[in-house]
Amino acid sequence: REVTFYATIKEVKEPKLPPLDESFFKAVSSAQSLEVLREQIKGQLTYEREKASSEFLKRELLEQLVHAAGFEPPESMVQSEYDHMLHELGHRLEQRGTALDKLPVPEQLEIKQQYWKLSQNRVKGSLILEEIAKKEQVVPNAEAVDQLVKNIKESSQVDDRLKEHVNSSRGRAQLQYDMAAEKAFDCMIQHAKITEVDPGELQKTEAAR
Repeated sequence: REVTFYATIKEVKEPKLPPLDESFFKAVSSAQSLEVLREQIKGQLTYEREKASSEFLKRELLEQLVHAAGFEPPESMVQSEYDHMLHELGHRLEQRGTALDKLPVPEQLEIKQQYWKLSQNRVKGSLILEEIAKKEQVVPNAEAVDQLVKNIKESSQVDDRLKEHVNSSRGRAQLQYDMAAEKAFDCMIQHAKITEVDPGELQKTEAAR
Protein backbone atom coordinates (compact mmCIF):
# COMPACT_ATOMS: atom_id res chain seq x y z
CA ARG A 1 0.00 0.00 0.00
CA GLU A 2 1.06 3.59 -0.53
CA VAL A 3 2.07 5.74 2.44
CA THR A 4 2.51 9.51 2.43
CA PHE A 5 4.80 11.32 4.88
CA TYR A 6 4.86 15.06 5.58
CA ALA A 7 7.92 16.77 7.02
CA THR A 8 8.72 20.32 8.06
CA ILE A 9 12.22 21.63 7.31
CA LYS A 10 13.22 23.77 10.27
CA GLU A 11 16.85 24.41 9.46
CA VAL A 12 19.31 24.03 6.57
CA LYS A 13 23.03 23.98 7.23
CA GLU A 14 26.01 24.00 4.92
CA PRO A 15 29.14 22.13 6.02
CA LYS A 16 32.21 24.33 6.28
CA LEU A 17 35.72 22.95 6.40
CA PRO A 18 37.88 24.32 9.22
CA PRO A 19 41.04 26.22 8.25
CA LEU A 20 44.17 24.07 7.99
CA ASP A 21 46.01 25.89 10.75
CA GLU A 22 47.91 24.91 13.90
CA SER A 23 44.78 24.66 16.05
CA PHE A 24 43.11 22.24 13.64
CA PHE A 25 46.08 19.89 13.49
CA LYS A 26 46.49 19.93 17.26
CA ALA A 27 42.83 18.92 17.56
CA VAL A 28 43.14 15.93 15.21
CA SER A 29 46.73 14.89 15.84
CA SER A 30 49.19 14.40 18.69
CA ALA A 31 51.85 16.25 16.69
CA GLN A 32 53.24 19.28 18.46
CA SER A 33 53.10 21.46 15.37
CA LEU A 34 51.95 21.56 11.78
CA GLU A 35 55.52 21.09 10.58
CA VAL A 36 55.97 18.01 12.75
CA LEU A 37 52.73 16.53 11.39
CA ARG A 38 53.86 17.19 7.83
CA GLU A 39 57.09 15.34 8.49
CA GLN A 40 55.19 12.44 10.05
CA ILE A 41 52.89 12.18 7.04
CA LYS A 42 55.84 12.45 4.66
CA GLY A 43 57.67 9.71 6.56
CA GLN A 44 54.60 7.45 6.52
CA LEU A 45 54.06 7.95 2.78
CA THR A 46 57.75 7.26 2.11
CA TYR A 47 57.59 4.08 4.20
CA GLU A 48 54.45 2.85 2.41
CA ARG A 49 55.98 3.57 -1.01
CA GLU A 50 59.21 1.76 -0.13
CA LYS A 51 57.27 -1.16 1.33
CA ALA A 52 55.09 -1.45 -1.78
CA SER A 53 58.20 -1.33 -3.98
CA SER A 54 59.88 -4.02 -1.88
CA GLU A 55 56.85 -6.32 -2.00
CA PHE A 56 56.56 -5.83 -5.75
CA LEU A 57 60.24 -6.69 -6.19
CA LYS A 58 59.90 -9.85 -4.12
CA ARG A 59 56.88 -11.03 -6.10
CA GLU A 60 58.64 -10.36 -9.40
CA LEU A 61 61.76 -12.24 -8.30
CA LEU A 62 59.78 -15.22 -7.08
CA GLU A 63 57.60 -15.31 -10.20
CA GLN A 64 60.71 -15.37 -12.37
CA LEU A 65 62.20 -18.21 -10.33
CA VAL A 66 58.97 -20.22 -10.36
CA HIS A 67 58.63 -19.76 -14.11
CA ALA A 68 62.23 -20.83 -14.73
CA ALA A 69 62.19 -23.78 -12.31
CA GLY A 70 62.18 -27.10 -14.15
CA PHE A 71 60.48 -29.30 -11.58
CA GLU A 72 56.98 -30.24 -10.52
CA PRO A 73 56.10 -29.77 -6.83
CA PRO A 74 54.94 -32.80 -4.81
CA GLU A 75 51.22 -33.31 -5.39
CA SER A 76 50.59 -33.99 -1.70
CA MET A 77 51.98 -30.55 -0.80
CA VAL A 78 49.98 -28.91 -3.57
CA GLN A 79 46.82 -30.67 -2.36
CA SER A 80 47.44 -29.51 1.21
CA GLU A 81 47.94 -25.90 0.09
CA TYR A 82 44.90 -26.14 -2.18
CA ASP A 83 42.70 -27.45 0.65
CA HIS A 84 43.94 -24.69 2.94
CA MET A 85 43.20 -22.00 0.35
CA LEU A 86 39.70 -23.34 -0.28
CA HIS A 87 39.08 -23.42 3.47
CA GLU A 88 40.09 -19.75 3.75
CA LEU A 89 37.92 -18.90 0.76
CA GLY A 90 35.00 -20.71 2.36
CA HIS A 91 35.47 -18.65 5.52
CA ARG A 92 35.43 -15.38 3.54
CA LEU A 93 32.37 -16.43 1.56
CA GLU A 94 30.60 -17.44 4.77
CA GLN A 95 31.13 -13.92 6.11
CA ARG A 96 29.33 -12.67 3.01
CA GLY A 97 26.44 -15.04 3.61
CA THR A 98 27.22 -17.50 0.83
CA ALA A 99 29.35 -20.57 0.08
CA LEU A 100 31.42 -21.98 -2.76
CA ASP A 101 28.89 -24.70 -3.58
CA LYS A 102 26.19 -22.03 -3.88
CA LEU A 103 27.98 -20.31 -6.75
CA PRO A 104 27.18 -21.20 -10.37
CA VAL A 105 28.94 -24.43 -11.39
CA PRO A 106 31.09 -22.78 -14.13
CA GLU A 107 32.29 -20.21 -11.58
CA GLN A 108 33.09 -22.97 -9.07
CA LEU A 109 35.16 -24.83 -11.66
CA GLU A 110 37.02 -21.68 -12.67
CA ILE A 111 37.84 -20.83 -9.05
CA LYS A 112 39.08 -24.36 -8.34
CA GLN A 113 41.26 -24.38 -11.45
CA GLN A 114 42.76 -21.00 -10.54
CA TYR A 115 43.36 -22.10 -6.94
CA TRP A 116 45.02 -25.34 -8.03
CA LYS A 117 47.41 -23.45 -10.31
CA LEU A 118 48.08 -20.90 -7.61
CA SER A 119 48.72 -23.71 -5.12
CA GLN A 120 51.27 -25.27 -7.47
CA ASN A 121 53.11 -21.96 -7.82
CA ARG A 122 53.01 -21.28 -4.09
CA VAL A 123 54.43 -24.67 -3.21
CA LYS A 124 57.08 -24.40 -5.91
CA GLY A 125 58.00 -20.92 -4.68
CA SER A 126 58.20 -22.03 -1.06
CA LEU A 127 60.48 -24.95 -1.99
CA ILE A 128 62.75 -22.62 -3.94
CA LEU A 129 62.97 -20.15 -1.05
CA GLU A 130 63.62 -22.95 1.44
CA GLU A 131 66.48 -24.26 -0.70
CA ILE A 132 68.00 -20.79 -1.00
CA ALA A 133 67.69 -20.28 2.76
CA LYS A 134 69.47 -23.60 3.39
CA LYS A 135 72.30 -22.86 0.98
CA GLU A 136 72.76 -19.37 2.43
CA GLN A 137 72.44 -20.80 5.97
CA VAL A 138 69.78 -18.30 7.00
CA VAL A 139 67.14 -20.73 8.32
CA PRO A 140 65.97 -19.43 11.73
CA ASN A 141 66.44 -21.73 14.72
CA ALA A 142 63.76 -22.76 17.21
CA GLU A 143 64.77 -20.04 19.68
CA ALA A 144 64.18 -17.30 17.10
CA VAL A 145 60.75 -18.73 16.27
CA ASP A 146 59.89 -19.02 19.98
CA GLN A 147 60.79 -15.37 20.50
CA LEU A 148 58.64 -14.24 17.58
CA VAL A 149 55.69 -16.34 18.83
CA LYS A 150 56.10 -14.76 22.27
CA ASN A 151 56.18 -11.24 20.80
CA ILE A 152 53.02 -11.89 18.78
CA LYS A 153 51.14 -13.39 21.74
CA GLU A 154 52.08 -10.44 23.97
CA SER A 155 51.14 -7.81 21.39
CA SER A 156 47.92 -5.91 22.02
CA GLN A 157 47.60 -5.15 18.29
CA VAL A 158 47.22 -8.80 17.24
CA ASP A 159 43.79 -10.45 17.30
CA ASP A 160 43.16 -13.64 19.25
CA ARG A 161 42.68 -15.75 16.12
CA LEU A 162 46.22 -15.02 14.92
CA LYS A 163 47.64 -15.60 18.40
CA GLU A 164 45.99 -19.00 18.47
CA HIS A 165 47.26 -19.77 14.97
CA VAL A 166 50.93 -18.99 15.69
CA ASN A 167 50.76 -21.26 18.73
CA SER A 168 49.83 -24.24 16.53
CA SER A 169 52.33 -26.45 14.72
CA ARG A 170 51.17 -25.11 11.34
CA GLY A 171 51.42 -21.55 12.57
CA ARG A 172 54.94 -22.03 13.92
CA ALA A 173 56.00 -23.68 10.67
CA GLN A 174 54.57 -20.73 8.75
CA LEU A 175 56.47 -18.26 10.94
CA GLN A 176 59.72 -20.15 10.43
CA TYR A 177 59.12 -20.21 6.69
CA ASP A 178 58.31 -16.48 6.60
CA MET A 179 61.49 -15.64 8.50
CA ALA A 180 63.62 -17.84 6.25
CA ALA A 181 61.90 -16.50 3.12
CA GLU A 182 62.59 -12.91 4.16
CA LYS A 183 66.30 -13.67 4.55
CA ALA A 184 66.31 -15.63 1.29
CA PHE A 185 64.80 -12.64 -0.49
CA ASP A 186 67.52 -10.41 0.97
CA CYS A 187 70.15 -12.77 -0.45
CA MET A 188 68.48 -12.79 -3.88
CA ILE A 189 68.15 -9.01 -3.98
CA GLN A 190 71.86 -8.64 -3.24
CA HIS A 191 72.69 -10.71 -6.33
CA ALA A 192 69.86 -9.60 -8.63
CA LYS A 193 70.09 -7.06 -11.43
CA ILE A 194 67.43 -4.51 -10.52
CA THR A 195 66.09 -1.74 -12.75
CA GLU A 196 64.24 1.09 -11.02
CA VAL A 197 60.87 2.08 -12.48
CA ASP A 198 58.67 5.12 -12.10
CA PRO A 199 56.15 4.80 -9.21
CA GLY A 200 53.34 5.51 -11.67
CA GLU A 201 54.38 2.56 -13.82
CA LEU A 202 54.55 0.39 -10.72
CA GLN A 203 50.96 1.29 -9.83
CA LYS A 204 49.81 0.50 -13.38
CA THR A 205 51.49 -2.90 -13.23
CA GLU A 206 49.92 -3.69 -9.86
CA ALA A 207 46.48 -2.59 -11.05
CA ALA A 208 46.73 -4.87 -14.08
CA ARG A 209 47.32 -7.97 -11.93
